[in-house]
Amino acid sequence: MARSDFKLIPGVAVEDILLDVHNARIRAGSDQNDCIRRILRKRDQFLAICESIAKDGLTTMPILASPNGDGTYTVKDGNRRTTALKLLNKPAMCPDVDLVPKLTKLAATYTEFPSHVDLTVTDNEQAMIREVLSRHQGEMGGVGQMDWSAYLRTLYLLNHGHAAEYKRAGQYALWAEGQGVFVEDEFPISTLQRFFSIDNLRLLGFDIDANDELTLNMPLATVRQMATRVVGDFGRGKSVNDVFTPEQARRYIDEVRASAGISLPTSLVPSGSPAALVSASSSSPSSAISSSQSGPSGFPSQSPSPATTAQPPRAVSTPVTSAADRKKIFGSKAPGIGIPTTGYPKEQTLVSELRAIDLSKFPLAATMLTRALIEVSDLHYRSTNTLTDQGGLAKNIKKSAQHMLTNGKLNASEEDIVKRLCNSGGSMIEIETLQKMVHRSTHNLDRQFVNTLWDNIGCFVRACWA
Repeated sequence: MARSDFKLIPGVAVEDILLDVHNARIRAGSDQNDCIRRILRKRDQFLAICESIAKDGLTTMPILASPNGDGTYTVKDGNRRTTALKLLNKPAMCPDVDLVPKLTKLAATYTEFPSHVDLTVTDNEQAMIREVLSRHQGEMGGVGQMDWSAYLRTLYLLNHGHAAEYKRAGQYALWAEGQGVFVEDEFPISTLQRFFSIDNLRLLGFDIDANDELTLNMPLATVRQMATRVVGDFGRGKSVNDVFTPEQARRYIDEVRASAGISLPTSLVPSGSPAALVSASSSSPSSAISSSQSGPSGFPSQSPSPATTAQPPRAVSTPVTSAADRKKIFGSKAPGIGIPTTGYPKEQTLVSELRAIDLSKFPLAATMLTRALIEVSDLHYRSTNTLTDQGGLAKNIKKSAQHMLTNGKLNASEEDIVKRLCNSGGSMIEIETLQKMVHRSTHNLDRQFVNTLWDNIGCFVRACWA
């Protein structure tokens, strides 16, 4: 890395500077608006840097960027500062409507922040990588550059084709993020790495191909459901000591697989065999057991023991297309929502119209119908079970989910996911965000958000009618 690899480009307009969809903090950004949403996950720290820039201007630390060849540049280091400048110059473009007044006030109080900035630019990728990795050593409460966790460093190295100490766990977590499973910046990547042997990965739905990349060996919906459980468990503090021995690891994997509808215990799975047994979309308990006993993958023809038999999986229709690419929430297949055929015409119509709506053409209609389906389903469940109104959709859903857990309609993993959706912790995948998309004109519609929300809350809607 040498100074000669970089050159100064003065006075670049902020709107000509693009955020990096592969930045370690942003991860799998689908577009520029989604990149901003992901930066806003750390709301308090983001406001701190906005205030610092508005009041005192930019620091002397150069913003690093790569040229795109069309007069625009992509930020390689300085995405938080660039986002702050974009929103200070145009507060109304902030996707979080609650931040707009605060940004507007900052912009009105302080007027020294720039609309054009100098960039330090190179088209030498290796020089850029070395320079970026040499930074990130001090947070200063969110004002300075925030230190990268082992997880963020792993993602940066993987995204740029470099060797990483925690490669396998990083590949797994990055795949999960691409499927809409939120992974915290401080995720304990080293703990997950110790757990991931080749056999454990295979039982969770992944083989390793000739290019040393992960490749699915089960239906996508099943693997995604298991990944949600694994990321959640390790993110909440599951210790390596909990899965240290092979026996402990297999017991935990049995729990994870059972939560996704796979009833055959891992003790009956021969090493090296395909791991695709029963996906969460199995239509009935009997078909699940039959598949695992006599399927074409060479598994032993014997019943699972009572100690490891999973509860019968509910009918689920989680689409196999990723949330970012899917044009319909659940498409033409039955979504597994057991609304009675008589007495509920409005509810039946909601499902029918949602099945037909193209999100890419009619995002507002799909968003509003999704919100309506969730609300009427919760209302039906609360009415049926005489649960009192808690004073808001998120609070009602949280209360209903707790009742479902107690009565065996949701398992602990599903209830935890639904509960997280009902919290207001700054994550974009929340019921509160859905409310804002429906009711606030300044909140932009997002196909990936709506699909990801449904993928996580679909289990709750189905349980409302079970």
